[in-house]
Amino acid sequence: MAEAWWRVIADSLRDRINQGEFPPGSPLPNQRQLMDAYHCSTATIASATRALTAEGLIRKGEGARLIVQDTRLVTVNLAAPVTAPQADPWELACKRAGRVGLTVPTSGMQVPADRDIAVDLQVSPGDMVVQRTRDAVLDGQVVMIDTVHFPTPLADPNPTAIRTLIWSAAPTKEEAEALRLRPGTSALMARRILYNAEAQPVEVLYRVANERTVRFETYSG
Repeated sequence: MAEAWWRVIADSLRDRINQGEFPPGSPLPNQRQLMDAYHCSTATIASATRALTAEGLIRKGEGARLIVQDTRLVTVNLAAPVTAPQADPWELACKRAGRVGLTVPTSGMQVPADRDIAVDLQVSPGDMVVQRTRDAVLDGQVVMIDTVHFPTPLADPNPTAIRTLIWSAAPTKEEAEALRLRPGTSALMARRILYNAEAQPVEVLYRVANERTVRFETYSG
């Protein structure tokens, strides 16, 4: 009976969130208020809110408060450059979705190319290439991670062709921790190679994202 009741409470709260009673960014009633409203125990409320947290509808805020998540998806165009002269592509994508995002560069260095990067950049394994990483942040949480490799010396940076692969798979342990994904949760992934007019690869992008928050497209028009 207790298990059935927490499901009823979770369904009720989900409906109230979806109907706009608790808009994105607002807190749910506290635990005592929920216990009084649904005439149940602490454990029952905890089970209901855990289910909604797992669905991505709510998250933990400051203290013991539970905050309603904004579930509007951000569509990221894989045909857009990682860096743009006037505006950041991630921040523009968030703006189009009615949300506010932030890009945080995390590293930039030269590294020896592993086998996959060497194939994609048409260099020899172990050759030095430029690696840059950055996080895409939304509501204070990392939701997408970019790792970009460039050949050294840099080739003509003006791309004229693109090759893209998109798939869903289990992230690495480090990726799952950064994206705060629960064990067993898959992530959205993409690998993109840009080529210049001489058919030389000028950039390899590996991107992993929380698929509850981000979706990819390849529109280039």
